[in-house]
Amino acid sequence: MTGSPARLSAVTRQRLIVMGALLIVLLSGCGMTWYMLHIYREKQVVRRLNRARSIPALSRALYDYRDARGEIYDVARVRLIEKLMVAHRYDEARERLLELVNLGRSEEVRSHALLNIGFVGIQAGDHNGAFKHFLALFRDTEQPVRFRLRAAQAAAEMALNQNDQASAIRLFQLMLTLPEDDDESEVLLRAARTYLEAVEAGASIPEK
Repeated sequence: MTGSPARLSAVTRQRLIVMGALLIVLLSGCGMTWYMLHIYREKQVVRRLNRARSIPALSRALYDYRDARGEIYDVARVRLIEKLMVAHRYDEARERLLELVNLGRSEEVRSHALLNIGFVGIQAGDHNGAFKHFLALFRDTEQPVRFRLRAAQAAAEMALNQNDQASAIRLFQLMLTLPEDDDESEVLLRAARTYLEAVEAGASIPEK
């Protein structure tokens, strides 16, 4: 043998250092490649969703890119729901809203979807079911106050449309039991107080 153990050890260490450096470069390259592919796929999602003008096209875009970022996915779902509503495909719209309730990436999105299930019921002619849905949402203390107030207001308006002023008054009174925790809830509570003050003063409330 021509090389000493010390010489071989030094060579081995040098090779290991080189191999380690190459491995780091390789992994970094793979990571960058994955990141660039992910960004590319997201851009493709946006392009396809922006070009989609029909319900089938939107549905395909959602199906093909289930791993897209949550914001893109939720926006796409909302667009599809809007088109389903315009097309009077209420059962499908309700199913998509339920998906948002269960899979929406933010509390805001989930609460909006839950509220809109009631409005889909109204459009579909299921007034009794929509009224019960709004009441259940109002009683759900896990929901943000503004959404509970919106639900109560929607139920009150449905009662007024049925000339049931007693139920509307009760709902407006229940609204006043909730706190004003943001600008929207303040506006909703002010509207409820205004209605109740008008009723108490004996004003003629126009029937809806």
